[in-house]
Amino acid sequence: MKQILLTGASSGIGRATALALAHAGHRVIAAGRRREPLQALAEQAPGRIEPLAFDLDAPLQQPLDAIDRLTDGAGVDVLVNNAGFGIAAATAEIDAGAVQRQFDTNVFAPLRLAQALWPAMAARGGGRIINVSSLGGRVVLPMYGAYNATKFALEALSDALRLELAPLGIDVIVIEPSVVRTAFLERSLQRPVEAQSRFAAPMATLVARSDRLQRMAIAPEAVADAIVHAVTARRVAARIAVPRTHGWAIGVLRWLPTRLRDAMLRRASGMPRRAALPAAG
Repeated sequence: MKQILLTGASSGIGRATALALAHAGHRVIAAGRRREPLQALAEQAPGRIEPLAFDLDAPLQQPLDAIDRLTDGAGVDVLVNNAGFGIAAATAEIDAGAVQRQFDTNVFAPLRLAQALWPAMAARGGGRIINVSSLGGRVVLPMYGAYNATKFALEALSDALRLELAPLGIDVIVIEPSVVRTAFLERSLQRPVEAQSRFAAPMATLVARSDRLQRMAIAPEAVADAIVHAVTARRVAARIAVPRTHGWAIGVLRWLPTRLRDAMLRRASGMPRRAALPAAG
Protein backbone atom coordinates (compact mmCIF):
# COMPACT_ATOMS: atom_id res chain seq x y z
CA MET A 1 0.00 0.00 0.00
CA LYS A 2 1.27 3.45 -0.96
CA GLN A 3 0.45 6.76 0.67
CA ILE A 4 -0.57 9.18 -2.09
CA LEU A 5 -1.32 12.90 -2.13
CA LEU A 6 -3.68 13.74 -5.00
CA THR A 7 -4.62 17.34 -5.79
CA GLY A 8 -7.74 18.40 -7.67
CA ALA A 9 -9.63 15.43 -6.25
CA SER A 10 -13.06 17.08 -6.02
CA SER A 11 -14.24 16.19 -9.52
CA GLY A 12 -13.32 14.94 -12.97
CA ILE A 13 -9.95 13.24 -13.38
CA GLY A 14 -9.06 13.71 -9.72
CA ARG A 15 -12.21 12.09 -8.39
CA ALA A 16 -11.93 9.14 -10.78
CA THR A 17 -8.26 8.73 -9.85
CA ALA A 18 -8.89 8.82 -6.10
CA LEU A 19 -11.46 6.04 -6.40
CA ALA A 20 -9.27 3.96 -8.72
CA LEU A 21 -6.26 4.24 -6.39
CA ALA A 22 -8.38 3.42 -3.35
CA HIS A 23 -9.86 0.37 -5.07
CA ALA A 24 -6.30 -0.71 -5.95
CA GLY A 25 -5.53 -0.84 -2.22
CA HIS A 26 -3.72 2.46 -1.71
CA ARG A 27 -4.40 5.24 0.79
CA VAL A 28 -5.23 8.55 -0.87
CA ILE A 29 -5.04 11.98 0.70
CA ALA A 30 -7.57 13.68 -1.55
CA ALA A 31 -6.91 17.41 -1.75
CA GLY A 32 -9.08 20.17 -3.14
CA ARG A 33 -10.55 23.57 -2.34
CA ARG A 34 -14.06 22.45 -1.37
CA ARG A 35 -14.55 20.30 1.71
CA GLU A 36 -18.06 18.98 0.90
CA PRO A 37 -17.28 17.09 -2.33
CA LEU A 38 -14.08 15.73 -0.77
CA GLN A 39 -16.03 14.39 2.20
CA ALA A 40 -18.56 12.81 -0.16
CA LEU A 41 -15.68 11.24 -2.09
CA ALA A 42 -14.15 9.84 1.11
CA GLU A 43 -17.45 8.15 1.93
CA GLN A 44 -17.12 6.13 -1.29
CA ALA A 45 -14.01 4.39 0.07
CA PRO A 46 -13.96 4.56 3.90
CA GLY A 47 -10.48 4.22 5.35
CA ARG A 48 -8.84 4.53 1.93
CA ILE A 49 -9.54 8.18 1.11
CA GLU A 50 -8.72 11.01 3.53
CA PRO A 51 -10.14 14.44 2.55
CA LEU A 52 -7.83 17.44 2.86
CA ALA A 53 -9.30 20.83 1.93
CA PHE A 54 -6.83 23.61 1.20
CA ASP A 55 -6.12 26.29 -1.38
CA LEU A 56 -3.07 25.57 -3.52
CA ASP A 57 -2.29 29.28 -3.70
CA ALA A 58 -2.19 29.67 0.10
CA PRO A 59 0.81 28.94 2.37
CA LEU A 60 1.51 25.21 2.57
CA GLN A 61 2.41 24.86 6.23
CA GLN A 62 -1.06 23.86 7.42
CA PRO A 63 -1.66 21.16 4.75
CA LEU A 64 1.91 19.89 5.20
CA ASP A 65 1.27 19.53 8.92
CA ALA A 66 -1.92 17.60 8.11
CA ILE A 67 -0.05 15.32 5.70
CA ASP A 68 2.61 14.72 8.36
CA ARG A 69 -0.12 13.78 10.84
CA LEU A 70 -1.99 11.52 8.40
CA THR A 71 1.21 9.65 7.48
CA ASP A 72 2.60 9.42 11.04
CA GLY A 73 5.51 11.62 10.03
CA ALA A 74 6.63 9.42 7.11
CA GLY A 75 5.35 11.64 4.31
CA VAL A 76 3.78 10.44 1.09
CA ASP A 77 5.21 7.87 -1.31
CA VAL A 78 3.60 9.49 -4.35
CA LEU A 79 2.54 13.03 -5.23
CA VAL A 80 -0.03 13.38 -8.03
CA ASN A 81 -0.27 17.01 -9.16
CA ASN A 82 -3.62 16.92 -10.92
CA ALA A 83 -5.25 20.26 -10.05
CA GLY A 84 -5.43 22.70 -12.94
CA PHE A 85 -7.68 24.87 -15.05
CA GLY A 86 -7.71 26.81 -18.31
CA ILE A 87 -9.22 29.98 -19.67
CA ALA A 88 -10.07 30.21 -23.36
CA ALA A 89 -9.13 33.65 -24.64
CA ALA A 90 -7.09 35.15 -27.42
CA THR A 91 -3.49 35.27 -26.23
CA ALA A 92 -3.18 38.67 -27.92
CA GLU A 93 -5.89 40.05 -25.59
CA ILE A 94 -5.97 38.02 -22.37
CA ASP A 95 -5.30 40.10 -19.27
CA ALA A 96 -2.24 39.49 -17.13
CA GLY A 97 -4.31 38.51 -14.10
CA ALA A 98 -5.92 35.59 -15.95
CA VAL A 99 -2.50 34.41 -17.10
CA GLN A 100 -1.09 34.71 -13.57
CA ARG A 101 -3.94 32.70 -12.04
CA GLN A 102 -3.38 29.86 -14.48
CA PHE A 103 0.36 29.81 -13.78
CA ASP A 104 -0.26 29.92 -10.01
CA THR A 105 -2.42 26.79 -10.08
CA ASN A 106 -0.96 24.87 -13.02
CA VAL A 107 2.76 25.52 -12.54
CA PHE A 108 3.78 27.18 -9.27
CA ALA A 109 1.58 25.04 -7.00
CA PRO A 110 2.84 21.70 -8.39
CA LEU A 111 6.42 22.93 -8.08
CA ARG A 112 5.92 24.08 -4.48
CA LEU A 113 4.39 20.73 -3.51
CA ALA A 114 7.17 18.79 -5.22
CA GLN A 115 9.81 20.89 -3.46
CA ALA A 116 8.09 20.36 -0.10
CA LEU A 117 7.58 16.61 -0.41
CA TRP A 118 10.62 15.19 -2.21
CA PRO A 119 13.00 15.33 0.81
CA ALA A 120 10.91 12.78 2.74
CA MET A 121 10.79 10.56 -0.35
CA ALA A 122 14.57 10.78 -0.67
CA ALA A 123 15.00 9.93 3.02
CA ARG A 124 13.05 6.70 2.44
CA GLY A 125 15.05 5.89 -0.67
CA GLY A 126 12.53 6.73 -3.37
CA GLY A 127 9.13 7.90 -4.51
CA ARG A 128 7.24 9.22 -7.49
CA ILE A 129 5.97 12.62 -8.59
CA ILE A 130 3.26 12.44 -11.24
CA ASN A 131 2.35 15.68 -13.00
CA VAL A 132 -0.88 15.77 -15.00
CA SER A 133 -0.12 17.91 -18.02
CA SER A 134 -2.00 17.75 -21.33
CA LEU A 135 -1.42 17.03 -24.98
CA GLY A 136 -1.75 20.83 -24.98
CA GLY A 137 1.64 20.79 -23.29
CA ARG A 138 3.14 19.64 -26.59
CA VAL A 139 1.08 21.46 -29.22
CA VAL A 140 -0.36 24.99 -28.98
CA LEU A 141 -3.91 25.77 -30.09
CA PRO A 142 -5.42 29.19 -30.81
CA MET A 143 -7.40 30.66 -27.89
CA TYR A 144 -5.61 28.43 -25.39
CA GLY A 145 -2.13 29.94 -25.61
CA ALA A 146 -1.87 30.94 -21.93
CA TYR A 147 -3.11 27.54 -20.76
CA ASN A 148 -0.76 25.81 -23.21
CA ALA A 149 2.09 27.92 -21.82
CA THR A 150 1.41 26.62 -18.31
CA LYS A 151 1.49 23.03 -19.52
CA PHE A 152 4.68 23.58 -21.55
CA ALA A 153 6.21 25.02 -18.37
CA LEU A 154 5.00 22.07 -16.29
CA GLU A 155 6.55 19.66 -18.77
CA ALA A 156 9.88 21.51 -18.65
CA LEU A 157 9.88 21.52 -14.84
CA SER A 158 9.02 17.81 -14.87
CA ASP A 159 11.98 17.07 -17.14
CA ALA A 160 14.34 19.04 -14.91
CA LEU A 161 13.02 17.40 -11.73
CA ARG A 162 13.32 13.95 -13.29
CA LEU A 163 16.98 14.55 -14.15
CA GLU A 164 17.78 16.03 -10.74
CA LEU A 165 15.86 13.60 -8.53
CA ALA A 166 16.69 10.34 -10.34
CA PRO A 167 19.91 9.83 -8.30
CA LEU A 168 17.75 9.98 -5.16
CA GLY A 169 15.44 7.22 -6.39
CA ILE A 170 12.58 9.58 -7.21
CA ASP A 171 10.91 9.22 -10.59
CA VAL A 172 8.96 12.05 -12.25
CA ILE A 173 6.24 11.09 -14.73
CA VAL A 174 4.06 13.25 -16.96
CA ILE A 175 0.50 12.26 -17.89
CA GLU A 176 -0.77 13.90 -21.09
CA PRO A 177 -4.54 13.56 -21.51
CA SER A 178 -6.40 14.64 -24.63
CA VAL A 179 -9.82 16.30 -24.29
CA VAL A 180 -11.50 14.68 -21.27
CA ARG A 181 -15.22 14.44 -20.56
CA THR A 182 -15.20 16.78 -17.56
CA ALA A 183 -16.34 20.33 -16.81
CA PHE A 184 -12.96 21.70 -17.95
CA LEU A 185 -14.04 22.67 -21.46
CA GLU A 186 -17.28 24.32 -20.35
CA ARG A 187 -15.55 26.26 -17.58
CA SER A 188 -12.77 27.40 -19.89
CA LEU A 189 -15.35 28.98 -22.21
CA GLN A 190 -17.21 30.95 -19.55
CA ARG A 191 -15.10 34.08 -19.97
CA PRO A 192 -17.13 36.69 -21.94
CA VAL A 193 -15.63 38.11 -25.14
CA GLU A 194 -16.09 41.76 -25.97
CA ALA A 195 -18.24 42.17 -29.08
CA GLN A 196 -15.71 44.58 -30.60
CA SER A 197 -12.85 42.10 -30.22
CA ARG A 198 -11.20 41.08 -33.47
CA PHE A 199 -11.23 37.53 -32.07
CA ALA A 200 -14.96 37.38 -31.29
CA ALA A 201 -15.71 35.25 -34.35
CA PRO A 202 -13.03 32.58 -33.67
CA MET A 203 -14.18 32.39 -30.07
CA ALA A 204 -17.80 31.94 -31.23
CA THR A 205 -16.61 29.11 -33.50
CA LEU A 206 -14.84 27.47 -30.56
CA VAL A 207 -17.97 27.67 -28.42
CA ALA A 208 -20.09 26.28 -31.27
CA ARG A 209 -17.73 23.31 -31.64
CA SER A 210 -17.57 22.55 -27.91
CA ASP A 211 -20.43 20.03 -28.01
CA ARG A 212 -18.66 18.06 -30.73
CA LEU A 213 -15.42 18.14 -28.74
CA GLN A 214 -17.25 16.78 -25.70
CA ARG A 215 -18.65 13.92 -27.76
CA MET A 216 -15.12 13.07 -28.90
CA ALA A 217 -13.69 13.37 -25.37
CA ILE A 218 -12.32 10.43 -23.42
CA ALA A 219 -13.69 9.39 -20.03
CA PRO A 220 -11.84 10.58 -16.91
CA GLU A 221 -11.51 6.93 -15.90
CA ALA A 222 -9.13 6.41 -18.85
CA VAL A 223 -6.79 9.02 -17.38
CA ALA A 224 -7.25 7.53 -13.91
CA ASP A 225 -6.13 4.14 -15.24
CA ALA A 226 -2.97 5.74 -16.65
CA ILE A 227 -2.23 7.40 -13.31
CA VAL A 228 -2.75 4.11 -11.42
CA HIS A 229 -0.29 2.49 -13.84
CA ALA A 230 2.21 5.31 -13.20
CA VAL A 231 1.84 4.77 -9.45
CA THR A 232 2.11 0.98 -9.41
CA ALA A 233 4.16 -0.23 -12.39
CA ARG A 234 7.76 -1.21 -11.77
CA ARG A 235 8.98 0.62 -14.87
CA VAL A 236 7.06 3.58 -16.28
CA ALA A 237 7.56 5.74 -19.34
CA ALA A 238 8.52 9.33 -18.61
CA ARG A 239 5.47 10.49 -20.57
CA ILE A 240 2.13 8.75 -20.94
CA ALA A 241 -0.32 10.12 -23.52
CA VAL A 242 -4.00 9.29 -23.02
CA PRO A 243 -5.06 7.87 -25.40
CA ARG A 244 -1.69 6.73 -26.73
CA THR A 245 -2.83 7.12 -30.35
CA HIS A 246 -3.16 10.88 -29.80
CA GLY A 247 0.38 10.98 -28.45
CA TRP A 248 1.70 9.36 -31.61
CA ALA A 249 -0.30 11.79 -33.76
CA ILE A 250 1.09 14.76 -31.83
CA GLY A 251 4.60 13.36 -32.28
CA VAL A 252 4.11 13.20 -36.04
CA LEU A 253 2.56 16.68 -36.10
CA ARG A 254 5.59 18.19 -34.38
CA TRP A 255 7.89 16.91 -37.13
CA LEU A 256 6.01 18.87 -39.80
CA PRO A 257 7.34 22.25 -41.01
CA THR A 258 6.06 24.96 -38.68
CA ARG A 259 4.10 26.87 -41.34
CA LEU A 260 2.36 23.69 -42.50
CA ARG A 261 1.54 22.74 -38.92
CA ASP A 262 0.22 26.25 -38.26
CA ALA A 263 -2.07 26.05 -41.28
CA MET A 264 -3.42 22.67 -40.18
CA LEU A 265 -4.07 23.84 -36.61
CA ARG A 266 -5.74 27.07 -37.75
CA ARG A 267 -8.04 25.15 -40.04
CA ALA A 268 -8.85 22.53 -37.41
CA SER A 269 -9.66 25.18 -34.81
CA GLY A 270 -11.74 27.38 -37.12
CA MET A 271 -9.34 30.33 -37.29
CA PRO A 272 -9.99 32.42 -40.44
CA ARG A 273 -7.45 32.93 -43.19
CA ARG A 274 -5.03 35.81 -43.19
CA ALA A 275 -6.63 39.31 -43.21
CA ALA A 276 -10.06 37.78 -42.49
CA LEU A 277 -10.32 39.03 -38.91
CA PRO A 278 -12.70 41.99 -38.84
CA ALA A 279 -11.46 45.36 -37.63
CA ALA A 280 -12.51 46.44 -34.16
CA GLY A 281 -15.91 48.14 -34.17
